Amino acid sequence: MPKINNFLSVSPPALHLGGRLSVLGGTVGAIRPRSSSLRSSRSGAAAASFFMRNGGGSFDEEGRCMICPLREQPAAKVSTASLFPSQRLLPDSNNNSMCPPAVGDGAPSQSRRNSANEVANRYVSYAQRWIVLSAVCLIALSNATQWISFAPLHAENSSVVVVDSCDVELWSSQIFQLVGVLTGLVGMFVTDRFGIRISCHFAAALNLAGAILRVISSIPSLDRHRRLPVLYFGQTVAAMSQPFFLCLSPKVAEHWFGEHQRALANSLSFIANPFGVVLGSIAPVLFVSDAKDSSQIYYLNVSLLALALAVSALTLCVSRAQPPSPPSASSHCEHKPDFARGLQILFRSRIFYIQTLTFGMAFALQWSIFVTADKYFSRLQYPDKLGGYLLSVSAFSGALASVLGGWVVDRTKKFNEFIKAAYVGIAIVGAALNLFLRHPRQSPLDTVVLSVLLTLLGFFAVPVFPISLELGVESTFPVAEATSSGLLIISGQLQLFLLTAISN
Repeated sequence: MPKINNFLSVSPPALHLGGRLSVLGGTVGAIRPRSSSLRSSRSGAAAASFFMRNGGGSFDEEGRCMICPLREQPAAKVSTASLFPSQRLLPDSNNNSMCPPAVGDGAPSQSRRNSANEVANRYVSYAQRWIVLSAVCLIALSNATQWISFAPLHAENSSVVVVDSCDVELWSSQIFQLVGVLTGLVGMFVTDRFGIRISCHFAAALNLAGAILRVISSIPSLDRHRRLPVLYFGQTVAAMSQPFFLCLSPKVAEHWFGEHQRALANSLSFIANPFGVVLGSIAPVLFVSDAKDSSQIYYLNVSLLALALAVSALTLCVSRAQPPSPPSASSHCEHKPDFARGLQILFRSRIFYIQTLTFGMAFALQWSIFVTADKYFSRLQYPDKLGGYLLSVSAFSGALASVLGGWVVDRTKKFNEFIKAAYVGIAIVGAALNLFLRHPRQSPLDTVVLSVLLTLLGFFAVPVFPISLELGVESTFPVAEATSSGLLIISGQLQLFLLTAISN
């Protein structure tokens, strides 16, 4: 193994400072560290400066870099002109990643400055990334409307199906969690193996098929005794699309977006789910006004089918899994194990167990309240349909907080601090809700207090989802993005299923 100044042994991934070397704005910094502390790029630049001061290097017979040596330069800033004098990046012989060529001595020449411009232009963010992101967002939005749309219709469900002892609004939601847990590994494997395009098409097709079955289940001429099995089958098919799109957020951000846009892209793709919850909780209240008129639920399902059709048409524009060239150096460096090996790494990581538990608890606490909220609030003497309105307000505040959180984290890189602050807020609001909901409504002020508490719960809980997925990807590198994020989502769905069953 090559040595630097006879006291420091360096391997290629180590010198890459976490396996991924970023070349942004002429500065070299570590933007994908292995540890969950997620040090900022300034610490990466300091580490690069340390290696420059200590010199050294090793190359094979063809002159290719073996350890990516960085040498001292007179300027305080490590520039691409001084690091990359050749016309292209050379493949590293040990790990097949792209490494900077050897750096000669002396002042940078005009050819070196031209080469720096070529390196800066090597990584391109294509406009098509917004189409891919929009497709993933709208699939999540459409699927969320199908998940939650029966929750505000406790009284109206009996006009559509023969309920008997079956709680339709509960099980139409619980099916999504149960199916998501059972099929999660399949979706993760397909996404890791075949990429973004195939996963998008599978998710859109299953979501559309589920919407069609829901429409069939609510046709007025269909016998009421036959509607419930068709409805549950449609919910099951729609739920099978979840594993294919829920783990796409970090993968789309990784392969299509540059370093400075990844957390924001994650937030935008994941807030589509709460926006779908907003739509799925408001639309039933607007469409269905007569509990005895089953045709109103039929028109509701037709409108959700139209949305699913539009989303399926958009996914046809997703024509490739990755852009022609990577958007950043970290996207270009692939050090991912296979699917089975990735699972082994995750199951041996104590940090990932903590992330899985805390992410699942936040996910379950946010959404379990609203699955049975309409029935629960009516027992506490709150106004009818209040649960649907409060669900939409909570989800909307969380969506706005997610955008704000993604913007802040993109610029500060303070993932840990952001997540810890959100968990503290969730704990405080959750404890307050636990005490407040022990007593029935006594005055209009109680409705205001409940609205404020649920709004704050969404504000603190929803941003945890996209940021935790990105944090999980960072702290489990080099495991594939879909594998780590998929296990986090499975944990959230399992805990949501259990907490909803217990609270019901």
